[in-house]
Amino acid sequence: PQAGPTAWALRGAAAGAAGGHLPPGNMTPAAGKKLRPQTGPRDRSGRWADTLLLCGAFLGLGMGIAVLGPTFKEVAVNVNRNLSDISYIFAGRSLGYLGGSLVGGLLFDHMDHHLLIGISTLMTALGLYAIPWCTKTPLLMALMALIGLSMGILDTGS
Repeated sequence: PQAGPTAWALRGAAAGAAGGHLPPGNMTPAAGKKLRPQTGPRDRSGRWADTLLLCGAFLGLGMGIAVLGPTFKEVAVNVNRNLSDISYIFAGRSLGYLGGSLVGGLLFDHMDHHLLIGISTLMTALGLYAIPWCTKTPLLMALMALIGLSMGILDTGS
């Protein structure tokens, strides 16, 4: 008898264990486990897209974390403070990051993961974009805490 596409997909240990025939319900008699369903080209391209988007989100996260170091002097000039006077923005971002990790863990249990990663990536980008317009130190501290919050959510989800 000619084997169909499903039989070819199950070729190997599963088909051999079943004596060349497909076991009922895609179960292997020896293992008692369901076989992994075969994926089509559309499923594989969706996984590749997910993988590339997650890699891009992590790249953006790393760049967002690293950008504060080289621009720290310009940020201090922008708010008319000394470097030592605004060093607490690192602590503010770190506390926001911690809070974002905690909140992100709860949100990922109840929301669509892709949507939450997209929203947190957008929040991070908008926050980083708004830094040059912060001329008051309390506003800069709050913005850095919000950026940290969105980064923590993004890190938890990625």
